[in-house]
Amino acid sequence: VASTMRYRQLDVEALKRSLKLDERAREQAELGLPAPSSETLDATEQTVTNLVENEAQRQFGQYQSEQQGYSNRLNALGFQNVLVEISQAVESAIANISTFVHNGVDVLYTAKKSVIAAEKKYESFRAENDIDWVAHTPATFWHNIWIVVMLLVEGIANGTLLAQGNDFGLVGGVVEAVIIAAVNVLFFGYFAGNFGCRWVWHRSYFVKALGVLFIGTLAALSFIWNLGAAHYRRALIGPSPDTAFTDAIKTFRADPFNIADVQSIALLVIGLIFFILASLDFFKKDDRYPGYGDISRVRNQKLDEYTNTKAGLLEEIVEQRTVAEVAIKETLNDLQKNRNEYSHLQARAASAMRDIETHFSHLEQSANALLTFYRDKNSLYRSGKADRPARFDVPWSLPRPNLEGTNLVGAAANEHIDDVIAAANQKADEVLKRLYSEYERQMNEYKKIDDLTEAD
Repeated sequence: VASTMRYRQLDVEALKRSLKLDERAREQAELGLPAPSSETLDATEQTVTNLVENEAQRQFGQYQSEQQGYSNRLNALGFQNVLVEISQAVESAIANISTFVHNGVDVLYTAKKSVIAAEKKYESFRAENDIDWVAHTPATFWHNIWIVVMLLVEGIANGTLLAQGNDFGLVGGVVEAVIIAAVNVLFFGYFAGNFGCRWVWHRSYFVKALGVLFIGTLAALSFIWNLGAAHYRRALIGPSPDTAFTDAIKTFRADPFNIADVQSIALLVIGLIFFILASLDFFKKDDRYPGYGDISRVRNQKLDEYTNTKAGLLEEIVEQRTVAEVAIKETLNDLQKNRNEYSHLQARAASAMRDIETHFSHLEQSANALLTFYRDKNSLYRSGKADRPARFDVPWSLPRPNLEGTNLVGAAANEHIDDVIAAANQKADEVLKRLYSEYERQMNEYKKIDDLTEAD
């Protein structure tokens, strides 16, 4: 007798043997039982039907558990919570955006007031000093590199000239030369270029004259410094290099311009050239008008701080908006996936119902096969002792459980789930519009900061 593999089949042949239907049929037949007029099942027949009915109840319990499992999986899909999830995603984003903007407005307001103050000072400085050009504030990296290069070049160049007579040779000469170059470049050159040259461009004639005087003084000091280095170099190649420093001071005092050898003159010229180059480099590191570069950098720094602060704050609320958008999109995608999962559960639940119905038929057929075997054997062993009961020819019917309402994932939920999906999409459109409206409203709070003036 055919059945489905979802539920356990009854092995009719094995049951014939385990229930000893042949032996029981013979025993009853010899007693002329069951009587020809009997209308109820005898003990053996009841054993068969009870076994099958118990099996039917057990398999029906398995079927109910399976249907409950499908129902639980359906509930776990969360169709009933999807509208709440969509609303919560937006409400959370709006609350976060509102909090961020509330805190951010204070921070941005402070930064904007700093910009306004710096801008006012910048414009006042330009007006007071009759400046009509944009401040020249180049990046200092390459200028600093050039200063280092000048120190090294002057140090190496002069080091070769100072190496002769130095106890440490070229290394000692370079070390002494770098020290001389550092004073020449980083002191005389720095003050001449960074202050003197800029003072010359001041609108005040007094400051201009002071700048010319300051440059002249530093140039003279640089000349004296490098002239002294030339005397020192001349003393190194003299008969007493160990006393070169004191000898150089004596010769400088006695006759400062007596440096007749070419290499000592070269040392002087190299020093003066690098003094001029260093002065020009320090001058070009900033705007020509004294103080204009500094005030312009402060103004630009405040503006950059405001711009970066605003960009960071905007990024935070855009991130919150995006988080909500992604959450809603994922919820809708999950909803569609769950819709597909529901279709799968629906198919499985319907299949389980069909299988249990088929299995009940299998059980009924199996029971009748066992009863027929028992009755035919009983009739065979009677040998005229008694007539075969008329009820032997009436098949037995299995009392089947009512399956109505047992499919908990029925087609009735189909329309409901489709309604939920439609409502979810509509809800998503509504809350996203609200989110975008709130986003624009909060953005306007930041835009108001952009329009602040000194009077605000």
